[in-house]
Amino acid sequence: MAKSRNQELYEKAEEERQRCREWLLPFVRDSQPKFLTKAELRDAAVRELKVSKNSFDFEWIEVIEQTGRLSHSAILCASEAETKAHTFRRAIC
Repeated sequence: MAKSRNQELYEKAEEERQRCREWLLPFVRDSQPKFLTKAELRDAAVRELKVSKNSFDFEWIEVIEQTGRLSHSAILCASEAETKAHTFRRAIC
């Protein structure tokens, strides 16, 4: 039986997230210092792994929660909130 378009998209997204997870884990392990921002890692992942920003962002949250490396996300939360607020303001104006 042929897969539906939705099933194909789901499987592609799941495969992207898996590649992101495997790629990200070494960067956020306890023994690794934080030397790249989330944005820098996302840009590299999109370029090198050919994944969507959405897949990266989804796995970023999963990896941070899995490893407990909240220090990797604490600084970024404020800047991401500002970016989202700016985008929202631009959208409603």
